[in-house]
Amino acid sequence: MDIVFVTETWMSPSHTDTISSCISGYTSIRRDRDSRGGGIMITVNDQLQPVHLDQFDSMDIELTWVSLTFKNSKWLVGLLYRPPNSDIAFFDKLQNACDSVQPHLHNYEGVILLGDFNINWQHDSASTAHLQEIANSLELTQIVNDVTRPSNNSSSSGSTIDLIFTNRPEKFAQVESFANPVSSDHHAVHFTFSAHKAPPPPAVVRSYLQYRKADMTHLETLLHLAPWSAFMDDADPNASWEGFLDILHAAIRDSIPTKQRCRNKASPWITHELKKLIHLKHKLFSKAKHSGSSLAWLHYKQIRNKVKYSTKSAYWKYVNGLFAKKDNKRSFWCFVRDQRKSKCPPTFQHADQLLHKPSAIAQAFNEFFTSVHSPYRFLNYRQFKLNSDG
Repeated sequence: MDIVFVTETWMSPSHTDTISSCISGYTSIRRDRDSRGGGIMITVNDQLQPVHLDQFDSMDIELTWVSLTFKNSKWLVGLLYRPPNSDIAFFDKLQNACDSVQPHLHNYEGVILLGDFNINWQHDSASTAHLQEIANSLELTQIVNDVTRPSNNSSSSGSTIDLIFTNRPEKFAQVESFANPVSSDHHAVHFTFSAHKAPPPPAVVRSYLQYRKADMTHLETLLHLAPWSAFMDDADPNASWEGFLDILHAAIRDSIPTKQRCRNKASPWITHELKKLIHLKHKLFSKAKHSGSSLAWLHYKQIRNKVKYSTKSAYWKYVNGLFAKKDNKRSFWCFVRDQRKSKCPPTFQHADQLLHKPSAIAQAFNEFFTSVHSPYRFLNYRQFKLNSDG
């Protein structure tokens, strides 16, 4: 186990660092209370090079941030404890704390914010909505689905109040809760994830056929003179299909010019005016943090709320505008594919086997559609079952 997160340590500054002093090779980072209760602690394997980012720590709430290095991949990890009797002002304080780290997120491969929030994620409430809004501001997703505080009657029922938010949910291989090894009314939450830094993606360059400049007469001539019978094999539909595509694509390349264009990776709804407003928000936050003026904080919060409203409005205006285009289906699904962080290919179930590779899926379809040409077979539409994530 490389990292242990503990909330409600009930430690004070007078307590010694019992865990890291007993286990060599580990470092503990603590936020203690001077009064009874509360307290948080992160104990980390020294191989992860833990660095306490105390400049991001909030004095108003129990939240601490550390930087961890997994080989060449740096992650920002925050641990929080929210007392159950917290008022509505807690969410403003948490939002301010998150705003302070937001300008630095580009320095990290991923972000994790976890802890005891004392908000049941299974139920819709005003507190859940406030927390979801803060998570959205950092593009974080909550990934704990199990019960973390069991009821008195059953360990499988209760509430989910120990939460994990991250902007890289695809990196988490397993998240589960189980009986706590120490005396506690909470379950322990265990997670594993792969933090290896992915190689930078290559420049996305797409080629487009310029049909307006096509020589259709030349294309028709090439297709007419093509030796189609040379590769047609009734016993091997795969070879026939590949040969057909080779000749067709060769004729197209010789008759229709192409044009290359790089894909714009920027969010198209973020306009120049909205970028200026976001820059102003960061500038006002720095000013308010250094001055401590209540008027400066008020001005910052007004602009922050304006940025949230303007970003949401611009986003939905762009999405709704996709349907106004003539090729609305194509534009909309291109947008959906670009927004997916994990490009998971579909999986198909065929003959009690789950197929993942595109080549295996194509082969199964070829065999299936070839077989239905027999007059003695009936088409069975239920033979394939789509298990795609969408």
